[in-house]
Amino acid sequence: MAEVRCMDSSHTKSPVGRAIRVAAGVSIAALVLAACSSSSHSASSKPSVSSTPSGKTVTIGVVNDETGADASAGLDTLHGAELAVQIINGKYPNISLPFAATAGLPNLGGATIKLIAMDTQDSPQVGASDVSQLVTSDHVSAIEGGYASADTQTMSAQADRLGVPFVNGASSAVSLTQRGLKWFFRTGPTDLTFGQGMFGLLKQEASAGHPVTKIAILHTNDTYGSGVEQVTRQLASQAGYQVVADVAYDAKSTTDLTPEVEKIRSAHPDVLFDSSYTKDAILLIQTMNRLGYDPGMILAYGAGFSDPTFLPTLGKGAEGVMSRAAWSVDIPNPASKAVATLFQKQYGRPMTENSARSFTAMMTLAIAINNARSTKPTDILSALEAVNIPAKDLIMPWPGVKFDSSHQNVYASGIVQQVQGGAYKVVYPSSVAVAQPSWPLSVARTK
Repeated sequence: MAEVRCMDSSHTKSPVGRAIRVAAGVSIAALVLAACSSSSHSASSKPSVSSTPSGKTVTIGVVNDETGADASAGLDTLHGAELAVQIINGKYPNISLPFAATAGLPNLGGATIKLIAMDTQDSPQVGASDVSQLVTSDHVSAIEGGYASADTQTMSAQADRLGVPFVNGASSAVSLTQRGLKWFFRTGPTDLTFGQGMFGLLKQEASAGHPVTKIAILHTNDTYGSGVEQVTRQLASQAGYQVVADVAYDAKSTTDLTPEVEKIRSAHPDVLFDSSYTKDAILLIQTMNRLGYDPGMILAYGAGFSDPTFLPTLGKGAEGVMSRAAWSVDIPNPASKAVATLFQKQYGRPMTENSARSFTAMMTLAIAINNARSTKPTDILSALEAVNIPAKDLIMPWPGVKFDSSHQNVYASGIVQQVQGGAYKVVYPSSVAVAQPSWPLSVARTK
């Protein structure tokens, strides 16, 4: 394998070095030309080389799936991190966030952040190799990234072995912060937190005349899906609900979900809880629509349901579906709306909760580096452990960012959204809801 790095210089923003794996024997000159002009990483979609007058830079690695099965979600999370760095390195006085008004990290003499983005190709093994290269060859001060929990599990373990901070925002498996890793931090909610929100919605709906007694679980057979299944069973037991179907499938090989859907239909659940990645989330809804089956409601654990291609692909077919999320542009927050507007302008698509979580992870890492007044991994580690970011400095609807002894953000929380009129609307909790839940699914689809 050969590696090609290209640097884009069409913007006066933060530098992003791209690492692209290619097959041996292909013309390197052609690959450089292709990589540097690739439409998926076009000049209009990412920041590029810039530096302070002193030329100081802080190098941070970013690892995401850019070309594999979760490429659309991976690029979405990458764009969130890139936009955070663009704001840090530039001047955005209209955005009320740390570092936005002035260029660079003030405690490091205005140093800018240089990103080196690596493509995991939807492979935990490739991701671990990427982490090794970032640490041993590129000498990064820290790493941000990860989407699929299985990838994040392997990559963060490698970063832990190499002694470099790894900050994650977009992976939600509860187990990730239960491994006792010294160098891993997660800013976003866990699936337990998300699940508690969805079961809170069920309790609310029961009071509104929509009682639930039976639930079904459809999940991937990987780290993420298995964790979702365990959380959902735990919460169902606590709430007194009966699990009438528990169906697992292989997200990497499944091309037909008809048998799984038929098994769920035969169990007659009131609610279906689902964990699916992009292609299978879309396949699931298409299969249900083709078979004419609507469970009482679909409550999804994000993932493919949060992917930027989910709603455009399904159109009216997604109407009524509910999904947990960590962020929504509908929640009143001037900084959040300003960042979402900039994201739309920069990348030509709406910001999602995945890109918002990655944005927040990168901002948290930058705050820690600035507080450390150092680019040494050990100093950044100490600063991350001590970080305490107030709500006013976030785009998220959280009280703040502060890590517990397991390095999980204790303030991370979730919301529930429902597709209404072709767009996700926040329906729970009532404190931030912009629409009322439409229940059951069959009724929601007729509105």
